[in-house]
Amino acid sequence: MIITRAPYRVTLAGGGTDLPAFYEKHGGAVTSMALDKYIFVSFKKNLLEDHVRLHYLKTEVVDNINKLSHDRAREALRSFGILNQCEISSTGDLPGRSGLGSSGSYLVALINCLNEHQKAGMSRHEIASMACRIEMEDLREPVGKQDQFIAAYGGIRTFSIDRMGNVEVEDLRLTEEDVGLFTERCRIYYTGNQRSASNILKSQTDNKANFDDQMRQIQNLSWRFVEALKMRNFDEYGQLLHQHWTYKKKLSSKMTNPFIDGIYSHLKENKLILGGKIIGAGGGGFLMVYAPQEFDKVDKYMEAHDMVRLDYSPDKEGVQTLYKGGL
Repeated sequence: MIITRAPYRVTLAGGGTDLPAFYEKHGGAVTSMALDKYIFVSFKKNLLEDHVRLHYLKTEVVDNINKLSHDRAREALRSFGILNQCEISSTGDLPGRSGLGSSGSYLVALINCLNEHQKAGMSRHEIASMACRIEMEDLREPVGKQDQFIAAYGGIRTFSIDRMGNVEVEDLRLTEEDVGLFTERCRIYYTGNQRSASNILKSQTDNKANFDDQMRQIQNLSWRFVEALKMRNFDEYGQLLHQHWTYKKKLSSKMTNPFIDGIYSHLKENKLILGGKIIGAGGGGFLMVYAPQEFDKVDKYMEAHDMVRLDYSPDKEGVQTLYKGGL
């Protein structure tokens, strides 16, 4: 048996510029932070049974991968030429469909399992690239490239994407002290809502003129975000989040909802936060706010509105193999 894990993520800057609809015209750059919360995937080859057994929120038992309804698992197995005789299980620390890149993390963890099984010697870059190919080309999901790459690499990194889709990786190299100061101010809360990222991303790109205009604004902001992080000017990062919030809301009516808008407005008007964002494509999931101080007041207000705080630290390692037995 092989057991691997891959981290969830938070987008810190440039979210959406990793979509082909944007980077194929203008190039893209996304800065992401991997979280110490994980999706775990196990894989084992069946010696005496021909079927494929896949465990996730439900269980599938089929005699050939072509009959699997879980499309990401099916295409990952196909990519390694594994058609039957295997069992795969997965579980996560956090809910799926909540904006933390769970689909990309799952796929990276599974590919790493299959890479270990076949002793393919794939690099992190190759694992992330295969995950991107499966989601974006084979399955034609309207997703970008950051989820797969931050799941593979971990840390706090900027992914620069050229018009051909090639990705370069930069580590921001913040100190432990800097990371502690930053993450203390970036408070993350679970809204309780789950949604389809693909549907929201599609709604953003349907209006091509508006998408291009708003995303150019977000691209320009992304460099200012990164500069603020590199200069350890974290309050400036928080202020830029509010500008980002206004641009993102113009992308789609599904980006937020009246409940989240009301909470955000209250915190902003009472000067408890400098800015915030819905993590991921939008529509619910997790809300991150930047609180320069008075953290307890923010936490208590959110708790009173049934918003559960996520206690987190950055993951430094990316996808990891936790166990290899019988190889």
